[in-house]
Amino acid sequence: DRISGFANNADVRRWLSQTSPLYSTDSAAAWRVVERMEADGWGHAHLVHSPGAENPGVEWKFMKPGEGARSITTRKADTAPHAITLAALAASGVSAGRGEE
Repeated sequence: DRISGFANNADVRRWLSQTSPLYSTDSAAAWRVVERMEADGWGHAHLVHSPGAENPGVEWKFMKPGEGARSITTRKADTAPHAITLAALAASGVSAGRGEE
């Protein structure tokens, strides 16, 4: 099926990769996600586990002030952009797969 002028999913993926920011790999694009979450009333915090740590990586947390512990969402990844993206998706109720809730 052709959807919006695209012949197949490969065409859609190629178009998206050329026009959409790569939020999970680009720091500037990921920061736009943080700014959007802030505009929607979310606070944020992060914790960096150094490469020499037992479990290295970056934890990113979004929380909605005044809504209690249920509004706190934390995700960890190898890089800050990836952690930001995972946490924002989870805070928005979207599962990114691979076991994230």
